[in-house]
This record gives sequence, C-alpha cells and structure tokens, in this order.
Amino acid sequence: MPILEQLEIGEIKELVAMEISKMKLDRIRFEMNHLGFNSHSYLVGIWGNEYWLLNGFDRFHCLKERRMIQKVNCFPIVLNEKGALYAHILKWLFFHRGKTTDIQKCIHSIIKWKGEDLAFELIQSITNIPQTLVETYLNPKDLPNELIGKNDERAKLRNKISDLYKIGLNPQVIEYLHLLELNEGNKKQGHITTHNNIGILRKVIREVHGFNDISIENQKRILTRYLNFREFILQDARRQVVSCTLYQRSKVNVKNLKIKK
Repeated sequence: MPILEQLEIGEIKELVAMEISKMKLDRIRFEMNHLGFNSHSYLVGIWGNEYWLLNGFDRFHCLKERRMIQKVNCFPIVLNEKGALYAHILKWLFFHRGKTTDIQKCIHSIIKWKGEDLAFELIQSITNIPQTLVETYLNPKDLPNELIGKNDERAKLRNKISDLYKIGLNPQVIEYLHLLELNEGNKKQGHITTHNNIGILRKVIREVHGFNDISIENQKRILTRYLNFREFILQDARRQVVSCTLYQRSKVNVKNLKIKK
C-alpha cells in the first residue's frame, strides 16, 4: 500500500498535456481559495527513476500557479512499464470526464507500447473498464448507423456509462448495458443515455439493499426491466385496472344474489 510522502512540485512530471476548460479551472481556484491549496493528495508513478503525475491534473495545474507552494502530498507507486503510466492516467480521465482527445491519446499510447491485445488487457487490469467501452474511442464500427457522424452522441453514451462506474455498478453489468444500448435491433429496450433511466439505475444501486449481492445475471434482468420503466408502469396499471374491474364485478354479483334471495 502506498505511503504518503511530500514531494517537491518541480520533481513531478506530466506525461500528458491535458486540455482543461477555463470554467473548470476557475471552479477549482475558487475551491482552493476556500479550502486551502494543499488540501488534496496526488497519486504519482515512479518509472525510469522519475515521478509522474497519475491523477488530479486539473488541481495540480492550479497548484503550480501558486509559486509559494513548494511541496505536495503524494502517494508514490512503483510501475514497471510506461504503458501502466498511461493506463492510470486513463482511469482518472474516465472517472473525471476528461476530454475525448486526452483519452484517445492515452489509449493510442498504450497500444503503441503494448500492441492492441495486450493494451486492452493492461487497461482492464488497472482501470476495470471493459474493452467494449474503450473501443468506442477508437472505432465507431460497433455503433448504430444513426449515431455515427453525430459529434455529441458518442460522448453522451460514454459519459452516461462513466456515471454508472461512479455509482458502483458491476463492470460486467455496465458492459451488458453498453452492448444493449448499441444493439440497433433492440427497439423495445429503454436507452441508458436518457436522464430518467440513469436516475432509476442510480436509485436501484444505491437504495435497494442487497442489490450488489445478487448474481450478475439477476442484476442484468432487474435493470433491463426497469430501464423500460414506461412499459413497466403501463403493465402495472393494466394489472391494477383488471384487478379493480374483477373486484367491482364480484361486488355487483354478490349484490344481485342478495336481491334475488
């Protein structure tokens, strides 16, 4: 387990030049002004006898602006290859909605160092992100035709799936939902990119006690059912109407019998 150390800011190098929006930097600067400039710790990789930043690139950028800050709290980990550096950075980008161009840089760099098959294995082992999701950044061939060419549709899909990682859904189930979304012929299923469906999944995962303890297949079955919640509500309404109708008829029949007597 990494041990907390203080490192000189100048010792820490950045492998990827991140694209960070001005709005995000302004928000972080505001937080730092109120919470302190050294209130966070950073994960750094040791490779080639040098320290490499693996997370918190946006905060680190703001920290470097404050020249009076000389040292930062870090958790150094030893890595045995450059590809692992990119994989750790990729993990941070996925979970913090990094720019698509930065994510693509990391993926292509890992492939360059490892080859495609070994690259996906390395990414899976470090990030726990399924290959099907990673591939959406490389090649749109698996996407429905109507999504190809729409600049923001693939980004929306990736961002929503990233949300599922953040709320703790099992990676195998996320991969299943991802494939379900890409299945052009599955017209009856709800789309996980809708705001309402993400809200439903979040509530099930966070508020239904024991959900993560049931089998993967049962998790898939339950979530698939609730994704198409409109149809579920209609079916439930139909059942209740039938039940009420039968109950009313039974009361009428009983009343008629009493009258006949």
